[in-house]
Amino acid sequence: MANFAKKKGIPVFYYIAPQLWAWGKSRAKKLSNSIDLLLNVFPFEVSFFSQYSINCKFVGHPLIDDPAFRSFNTIEHREKRIAFLPGSRRQEVEKHLPIFADVSKLINNKYPDFEIGIAQSPFVNKAIYKDYINSCGWHLWNDSRRLMQTSIAGVIKTGTSNLEAALCGLPFVMVYKASPISYFLGKRLLDLPFVSLPNILLNKEIVKEFIQNSFTPTNIIAELGKIIEDHQYWHSIQASFLEIRYMLGNGSASENASVEIIKALNDPL
Repeated sequence: MANFAKKKGIPVFYYIAPQLWAWGKSRAKKLSNSIDLLLNVFPFEVSFFSQYSINCKFVGHPLIDDPAFRSFNTIEHREKRIAFLPGSRRQEVEKHLPIFADVSKLINNKYPDFEIGIAQSPFVNKAIYKDYINSCGWHLWNDSRRLMQTSIAGVIKTGTSNLEAALCGLPFVMVYKASPISYFLGKRLLDLPFVSLPNILLNKEIVKEFIQNSFTPTNIIAELGKIIEDHQYWHSIQASFLEIRYMLGNGSASENASVEIIKALNDPL
């Protein structure tokens, strides 16, 4: 569509850049021939896309506009709860739930006074969670952001939910398990030292990442134990998440994007 519009002489503005910095660097040059202005939601994207002669502007991240992300609850104002976010798609939920169930058994043994809340995906039938809720004593949550705002720690599948957890100030463990062939192909395509967005944004490991064979109940409970028991560690993670909060702008990302578009239309590039 962008190519078609560009050839017709129609100005093209791309709001929320594709994540080519992760696995599509070869496509970045093609993008430069298709658009007039790329509106970025992550600050590091400007330097990445600029090297391909793409005109860029950082406008902030639209998640910052959500009231849920305007402040962090301290550990003293959180419930003794661990948040489980196994994913949004049926296939990944079904793959992750058995391991989450094994993790919950270790949690129940080690931290019997902690509740476990699991976020239900709106795209997955509630029946998929039913047996685990009964056998593991999980509490099902429809509001994943509220769950992350009020819990002390989390076990979260990689993806946008990692950024949401960071913006809720929730220290968490990142996990993911795919089929062997999907993992093999993804690993070959990914050109980053980290997978979790908070780690990518800060360019260091703030969140522990457990993928494929390292995604084990033993590894998860060890990191959860450190988060729960070492309050200095807990606060250091939340402090890093606060840094991310300020890094992503002051809000009104879409409004900022519209201002840049109007400016470009009034003063053609």
